Amino acid sequence: MVVSSVGQVVAPDLLVALVGLVVVLFVARLVLRVVWKVALLALVVFGVLWVAGMPQAVALL
Repeated sequence: MVVSSVGQVVAPDLLVALVGLVVVLFVARLVLRVVWKVALLALVVFGVLWVAGMPQAVALL
């Protein structure tokens, strides 16, 4: 604890670490959402290409 003019507060470095962790988790959640959508779209595209008679497109995976 650090004593300030408003009383005892959490140590600044601990507070910065907690805020940093929250920001990292929030950004990771957003990135995973985008990655999931892109992966799903890629699977659909490759499936359509394969059904359309282009099995060599699947070999790109």
